[in-house]
Parts: sequence; C-alpha cells; structure tokens
Amino acid sequence: MWLPGEMIPSESQIAEDHGVSLGTVRRAIQDLVTDGLLYRMQGRGTLVAGTNLKRETLRYYRFKKDFFKKESSHQITLLGLEKIKGHPEINRFLKVQGDSELYLVKRVFTRSGKRIVYSISYLPADAFPALEELPKHRLERVPLYLTLENKYGIPTKENEELISVEPADTEVAEVLQVPAGKCLLRIDMLCFTYRKKPYEYRMSRCITGSYKLVRTY
Repeated sequence: MWLPGEMIPSESQIAEDHGVSLGTVRRAIQDLVTDGLLYRMQGRGTLVAGTNLKRETLRYYRFKKDFFKKESSHQITLLGLEKIKGHPEINRFLKVQGDSELYLVKRVFTRSGKRIVYSISYLPADAFPALEELPKHRLERVPLYLTLENKYGIPTKENEELISVEPADTEVAEVLQVPAGKCLLRIDMLCFTYRKKPYEYRMSRCITGSYKLVRTY
C-alpha cells in the first residue's frame, strides 16, 4: 500500500508486477490523476494524494517558524467554484476580452484546524473548459497549479506578486474567523505559462504570527 505523499513505481514496473499491458497501466493511472487520487510532479514522478498537502507540493503558501524549522503542511477546503461574468480589471490582468467569462475559485487553507489563508482565484473560462466538473476532492487534495498542469497541460513558468497589508473586510474576517479590521498580509499574484501568458489572477489574505510566510529566490 502506498501512503499519501509517496511516489508510486514506474508504469513499466507496475505493468510487469501485475502482468498487464503498459497501455492499461497508463490509462488507470491517468484516471486516478483525473480523480485527484494521484498527481504528477514534473521531474519527480507520480505521487499519492492525501488530505494534507506536503511541503514538496506547496509553492505559494509555505510557512515555518524560523529559518531552521521544517515547513508546515496544510489542508485545503474548497469554498466555491463557479463561472462568472468578466470583470474589466481582472480581464485586463489576464489579457482576455472584457466580456470573456471567468472561473472564480475560493479556497481556505488550514493548519492544525486553524484557518490561515483565504485564496480567491480568477481563471479565463475558455482556457479551462469544464473546470467546474472536476471532483471537489481533487481541488482539495492537490494544489491548483498542479491540477491545471495535470488536467490541462498548462504549466506555471513564472509568477509576479504584489505584497501589502490591509484590514480584513467583512467577508475575509468571516472566512478566516478573525475580527473585521484585523491587519492581514495580502498577496496579489499573476501566474504565467509559456510566452508570458497570464492564466490566473489570485488574491490571498494570510494570517502570520509565530509562523512566517516563506519565499525562496
């Protein structure tokens, strides 16, 4: 039995061990990736998904107490995924026509039962057909950037962030279970794929404290 976070054997090894064709193994693995039970990491292989996101898969929400402590692992809860009308400013960021529809994805990240990040993502609907049909558990077991790469073949090549501090409004305060007006770290991020093409605009509000947000350059 393979545990969450463990890498499974190669496709050829599985086929040999179980006496089935390589094509059968590939189809089975792809089905499990689609269902969010496995995920692929470029340059590493195929790993078992779990409810806790492992440090190796976390790209944007990495926290630790100091330079020499281990990074914490988190859980994701999907709060909502829907298709919405285009928004002039967000569509401009994503370099799509002003009336183009968007996907709105809301998620909250939890560490040891405490909510620490509220993330709101906007994606061009035309670039990710049928995104709303993905199983909810897939978007809770695998980081969004890996889901989009595995499902749609769109890898992240570059990110640009704007970092500021702002008071929590009513919605953010309710989601993160903090008093309205509490100062939080805000990160606005554009994710780019090949040829500097933006594919995601994300706003995140983060609670720090004894755990600090990690950035490695």
